[in-house]
Order: sequence, then structure tokens, then C-alpha cells
Amino acid sequence: RVRLRATANVNDKTTVTYGISSNDHNFGDNNAASSGRQGEKQESADIFTDIAKVDTQLGAHLTASVGRTDTYVLGGDNAYGFQYGDVFDRAELKYATDKFAATAGYGKFKEGDDLLAAKTGYGELEGFFGNGSAVGVYYNSFNKADSTTTTNADDLWGAYASVNMGSKWNALANYERVNLRGDNDNKDVWIGKLTYG
Repeated sequence: RVRLRATANVNDKTTVTYGISSNDHNFGDNNAASSGRQGEKQESADIFTDIAKVDTQLGAHLTASVGRTDTYVLGGDNAYGFQYGDVFDRAELKYATDKFAATAGYGKFKEGDDLLAAKTGYGELEGFFGNGSAVGVYYNSFNKADSTTTTNADDLWGAYASVNMGSKWNALANYERVNLRGDNDNKDVWIGKLTYG
């Protein structure tokens, strides 16, 4: 896989990011170098746009991000959270101060098997403490765009607490519940992590 990234500052408040990526290439098959991966269509080896977004500061505490990104993380930097490491088109607003942050967005998943073509609305509330500790809750609703959408997820919600103890220790606790459509069992995820250094 090859990835290229470019970032340009339009002005002191606005940044444009653009990125392209190639799909995985298999050096172990007997196909021509110019062909796609074995057993797949030619276009599977094409280069595609995986980032094309504009980030802008709308005020002292309000930011907006619109366009395509290659990573989607709900739960922020402080939590384990819901993570989707693939192409995601969205519009997002975030209001943040030193004490709290509120994020809201809407988008569509553009790659992957489980969430391909699913639309989603999401939100997150976080509280921050002076020593770098944080608590937060987040919610994600999934909607099938059409009959090609394969996800069984209806929605998910989670909560976390990240507590710094002194200058070296951090304890993280994160709970997440995924509610599924139909007769499928709902999924619960617990994460506990202790970090030193």
C-alpha cells in the first residue's frame, strides 16, 4: 500500500488536507504487475482519494470539519472508543474549551465490509480536569442507506473515564454497547488499561 498526504493552510483559520492511497498489492501471485490483485477486478489496484477535507475555526471555541477522512474515532483521544480505520465522508462541528467539549456530526462509511454505505449520526460530550484527566459519553446511530448496506448495527453508546495519577500513571475504563437489529444479540465491550510512563 502507498499513501501520500498533502496539507495546505488557506489562512490562519482554515486548513485543507488531501490524500491518495493505493489498495494492497500482492507480490506473491502470477498475474502481470499491471493487473489487479488475484481474483479481483482491475479497479481494485487503482489509486483512490481517501482524504479530502477542510478544517476551519469558526470562533474562539467552535471548529468545523467537512469532507472525507481515512479514520473515524468516536471517544476522542482519551478513550478506546468506537474506531473505524477506513474512508468516511462527514460533516462535523466541535465546541471545545479547557473544561468540556461537545462534538456532533453526520456521515457515510465508504469502505469496509460491515459498515459500507451505512449512514451515521454521532455525538460526544467530554469533561476535562486540570491534571489531564477526562470523562466522556458518546453515541452513534447507524442507518442503512439502501439494500446494499450490510450492517446489522442499530446504534451504539459508550462512556469512559481516563484518570491521571501523578505525572506517570494513567488508568482508563471504557464501556461500550452495540445494539443490533432483529434477533441478534447485543454486544458489550469493556476496556480497562493502566499506563505508566
